[in-house]
Amino acid sequence: MIRSFKVSFIFLISFFSFHVSAQECDLRCQMESMLGSKPENKSSTPSRPSERRYSSSKPLIHDVKEVQDFLDQITLYFVGEEFIKVGSVRGDLDSFNISNIKMEADGESLVEIRQISFSDDDRLGWANKRPSSLEDFISYDYYSEFFENGGLYANSEFKIEGINLSRDIAEELYYEVPYLRNLGLTDNVNLSYLQTSDYKDVEGEFLLDMNDQAKVSIKFEQPKIPLEESLGVIKEAFQLLSYAQYEGSCESDYNNLLNEYGMTSDDYPMPAFAFEYFGCIFSGLEYIDDDVYLSFFESMEGNSSFNYAGKFSYDVSWSTEVWNAASIASGGALDVGLLTAKGFLANKMSKFELVSLLDGLGIPYEYKGLFDDLVYEYYSDFYNEAKSFVNYPRGIGISVEILNPIDPNVLENLEDNPMLFFNLLNNIRFDIYANPSI
Repeated sequence: MIRSFKVSFIFLISFFSFHVSAQECDLRCQMESMLGSKPENKSSTPSRPSERRYSSSKPLIHDVKEVQDFLDQITLYFVGEEFIKVGSVRGDLDSFNISNIKMEADGESLVEIRQISFSDDDRLGWANKRPSSLEDFISYDYYSEFFENGGLYANSEFKIEGINLSRDIAEELYYEVPYLRNLGLTDNVNLSYLQTSDYKDVEGEFLLDMNDQAKVSIKFEQPKIPLEESLGVIKEAFQLLSYAQYEGSCESDYNNLLNEYGMTSDDYPMPAFAFEYFGCIFSGLEYIDDDVYLSFFESMEGNSSFNYAGKFSYDVSWSTEVWNAASIASGGALDVGLLTAKGFLANKMSKFELVSLLDGLGIPYEYKGLFDDLVYEYYSDFYNEAKSFVNYPRGIGISVEILNPIDPNVLENLEDNPMLFFNLLNNIRFDIYANPSI
């Protein structure tokens, strides 16, 4: 289990690192190409501040030239050419806005984005703060002020607005369903994440809006986790990163790289330089002893609370035009399915009729009465929503709500006592509903 976790974790978070190492020209070669020539070292050893500073008072994203240079170096490194241009950038310690972004190749626009923005409405003075060095990113001390001031539950919003894909890209996307081509789904795509909180609860919503023709909404609502529990888990995660830094000898590599490129820890790092440093840390995860991972899991379990209650929902909606296009693309299969469903839902079944249909499921006799009651209760709740959908199919939503905290002892003894399954269901509410308003 530990081995599979390590492999999966390392693969997910370090995918780009393996891509970097696969380039024909190594990172130093690429970086020297970006710089034109490697500058002379400022000193034989990089200067280090006498006291550790974990952030500066300067915003991270605020200057258009700096952002443009960063993007140029990223695209040059990975693709071999500069193809992303930005129109304007502004930012302070609590927000940023990057506008008029264009991705072009051979003089033709591939993707245009009206703006990317983020704002911390609580104005904690941290969300867009510039770190003092790369080491800050794996240091708990850098984040401590943010976490301790309630940053995890900050009222905040992130948006990517006005995504417009070129006609050629859209043609490829619509290749399998050409009937969608004229609906303009990819002419104005908007992505957003909004988080709000009060003194006891936090809510969040991820929203994908495709030109008002199709929408996807994912929402959650939950009580705030006590600060001491949150911080305990976070500290353990940063401790794991520090082990990875040690195992990968990243700190000495970091100092050597600073010296080699004539930089100090206060210099704004070149993108390629950053990739090498983080690649070292991610690689170091593979060399951590299994005992360290076991200790990490045990600490997380001790710091985590099973007293979770909350609600999660997933909603999808679409326009009449999208449904008609999908219906044509299915060759009539969607319409046949709706007609069949309408016949099935024409009259609500009695409990006896529904139970008769389910007799072949092999439910043990001692649980069958409870199972039949539960199934019919859900059938009754979903019946009206299902009937509304088949008569006017414009969207569907699913929600799961944990009404009361679940005792972990119930989960541990579930196999020995299947009756406890009904205890779980009494504390969980499932809902399926038609045509949600997004």
